[in-house]
Amino acid sequence: MTQGLTETQFHRLAAFNAAVTRATDPSAMMTLGEAAFQREFGYKLFTLLKVDRDASLMRRLYSSNTKINPVGGTKPIEAGNWTQRVLVEGLHYVGRNRSDLKSVFAEHEALFNLGCESVLNTPILSRGQVIGSINILDIENHYTEDMCPLASLYGQCLTQVFL
Repeated sequence: MTQGLTETQFHRLAAFNAAVTRATDPSAMMTLGEAAFQREFGYKLFTLLKVDRDASLMRRLYSSNTKINPVGGTKPIEAGNWTQRVLVEGLHYVGRNRSDLKSVFAEHEALFNLGCESVLNTPILSRGQVIGSINILDIENHYTEDMCPLASLYGQCLTQVFL
């Protein structure tokens, strides 16, 4: 992906953008996002979290596995390297293994039980501020920094879901 989008990737992204911008229901947009992220990157778990700075929480808008990550659930925003990187600086976080996940997820044991040992967190920005995060998790070493630019493009198509 570092060489740019292939023609096929471009057409899939354009079709996704067209479908999302025509959708009138946020749940339809989130379902489209779930399918697109599975097709482009693969995952065992897909979640969308909205930043609530007033409450110092992230609120779960969507989850591909509501048993472990129920919609409406919250996670506290705590000071740390992940928060600084993703929620303040608006940069991706790529966690490659169990050690990386342990350092950023309190619920890491539940994630390990699902076979999730790597993560790609994609910040969603609006008007220069992080308003949410798209999180995909899979087997160890599944995600790389090369995936981040395309994940950003897909993620930004979903900005309306987080507003």
